[in-house]
Amino acid sequence: MRIREPDDLYKALVAQLAYTVAPMTVMGFTIVAIGYFAATTLHDTWIFVAMVCGGLASFTKICVMLRHRRWTKTGHPTL
Repeated sequence: MRIREPDDLYKALVAQLAYTVAPMTVMGFTIVAIGYFAATTLHDTWIFVAMVCGGLASFTKICVMLRHRRWTKTGHPTL
């Protein structure tokens, strides 16, 4: 039997996860570390390209999250 959280709690948890930088940072470092290891071990350029894209995507998401957090503190309207 699956236990389900109340909708308000679920929304709060998802919102908190969306604006927490630590998990995204760990995921970005993990993508880069494992991608670098795989690319150097297998001598595969495509794995290296995928690692760079994943690292850049993680970095970009962190920048957007921090920028959005700053915008919400100053009261700027957001979409």
